Amino acid sequence: MRRSTTLAIAALGLAAVLGLAGCSSDDPQLPVIPDLSDVELPEGTPSELPGGGTAIIDPDYPWPDSLPRPEGVQITNEFTGPNMLGEGGTWSLEFTAPSVEYVQAWVDELIAAGITFMTGDELMRSGNEYSAAGMAEGYMVTVTVDAETLFTTFSFIGVAP
Repeated sequence: MRRSTTLAIAALGLAAVLGLAGCSSDDPQLPVIPDLSDVELPEGTPSELPGGGTAIIDPDYPWPDSLPRPEGVQITNEFTGPNMLGEGGTWSLEFTAPSVEYVQAWVDELIAAGITFMTGDELMRSGNEYSAAGMAEGYMVTVTVDAETLFTTFSFIGVAP
């Protein structure tokens, strides 16, 4: 279920970008999906994290100093690489949080760092998940927390504030 949630978030983000690209155009034609066949994959090689997860860190895309990382939790999966759809990069983390309040405090740190969430300043609960999503001119960001397992995913695509 964790992988499917992450993939669903990524697909939703891609759909939002493509949808916004189509909305901002004066041409009523459908947006053209860029040809990514010649795009090189991140240079980082998978490495194993202490909890058994993986990290793929592209050295050209280190974690931005302007984005606070969650502290005191064990990251189970991490990925950094180029933004295949535009400027900036892609940064994602997965971890199990000690509580929803912990993730809310981290969301507050992200807001203080300049991230704007469309859902407001609070994690919103929908079914069995808490989430926050944001989009600005230069980035898209999502945070989701499974209400039962507290498994948390973070995805940021674009230019960090």
